[in-house]
Amino acid sequence: MKKLLSLLCAVLMAATMVVPAFAVEVIGQVLSTDIRAYINGAEIPAYNIDGKLAIVVSDLNNYGFKTVYNNNTRRSSVTRNYSASGNFTSVPSKASGLPIGTRVMDVYKSDITVDLDGRVVPACNVDNRMAIYFSDLQGYGSYVYDNNTRTSKIVLFGSSSTGTGTINHVEKLKLVKSPANYQLKSTSEKVAFTVQISGGTAPYTYKWFIEKDNGTSNQSATLQKTSSTFNVPFSDSSFNNTKTIRIYAEVTDSTGAKVTSGKATVSPVAQTTPALKKEPEPQNGTVFLGSQLSRESELKISTGSKSAYIKLKDKNKKDVFAFYVRKNSTYTISVPAMELYLYFAVGEDWYGSADLFGSSTVYYRDSSITDFENYTWEYDLKQTYDGNFAPSYVSENDF
Repeated sequence: MKKLLSLLCAVLMAATMVVPAFAVEVIGQVLSTDIRAYINGAEIPAYNIDGKLAIVVSDLNNYGFKTVYNNNTRRSSVTRNYSASGNFTSVPSKASGLPIGTRVMDVYKSDITVDLDGRVVPACNVDNRMAIYFSDLQGYGSYVYDNNTRTSKIVLFGSSSTGTGTINHVEKLKLVKSPANYQLKSTSEKVAFTVQISGGTAPYTYKWFIEKDNGTSNQSATLQKTSSTFNVPFSDSSFNNTKTIRIYAEVTDSTGAKVTSGKATVSPVAQTTPALKKEPEPQNGTVFLGSQLSRESELKISTGSKSAYIKLKDKNKKDVFAFYVRKNSTYTISVPAMELYLYFAVGEDWYGSADLFGSSTVYYRDSSITDFENYTWEYDLKQTYDGNFAPSYVSENDF
């Protein structure tokens, strides 16, 4: 019998072993408080430290948590103990009957840290035991403080909210799938958007939102299942007064846990671009912008295997002159006597002055401004190893 009793004592001692402390400097006090703390309806001893409600870390072993201290890292780690099963027993604080603000213990300086599932939280050493603020547990469940009843309560996710709480492992509510982006295929179409979740506690309230530039509307449905589909009709007037339409869902389970999906963007029916139509190639030297009358300088262009649409811009990059030179040709044209930038587009098939050579058009410019006021110029657009002209690529918009 003595051997069994000794073994039992050893087990109890192991379960309630306190953290060794080496610091002796007193930095504060633990005071009594009239506020009571509850986990799943069962009271846990609570105290006032620096005006906040605090609990002793090791006490959490009796309320659905597991605490482990590592002396090498000087850290006490707290995790949920989902394998535990049974009732929580209320244990009021021994200081609960004392006048408010009565000194109960001292707070000591310590290098020990405390983490809750890896998240380090504020902690302090109280008489060789680590204490944390009760409110830091709210990530594990629904947390409520009632000033009228002077109570602070947390209901762990998946557990009973009244009486002594039985620990049941319920996965935290998570978002699995958000509604997908969609481009309308017709001006009258009904589109289905789906959100999927996991975990949490049924029933679930699915609140669907339709977000536009001029406002947001919503509608809700409460379901037992972990997915919801929202059917939205669209018409040719759907994009009146708005450039964007986004669909998303907010899901709340029966414990109040909430997740919000990503937003699905709805795009209007794509406008089809008509196919380009070839046009007859312009004559060599055809002028598209400006006039050759009263010009005081000259520009000579020689092309290679591709035709060129030549454009001249002034210092402000404003179009001044434009003309056409066919492939394997040379053309000399009169230009204004001023400083100008030379731009040119090359290609093969001609699709008109708006589309030039279609999708095969390549745009260039001479990076240096050209002085036509004092000189005449000749540009040879055929590639050569000993040339002195290295054009730069430009975009269609810059051209």
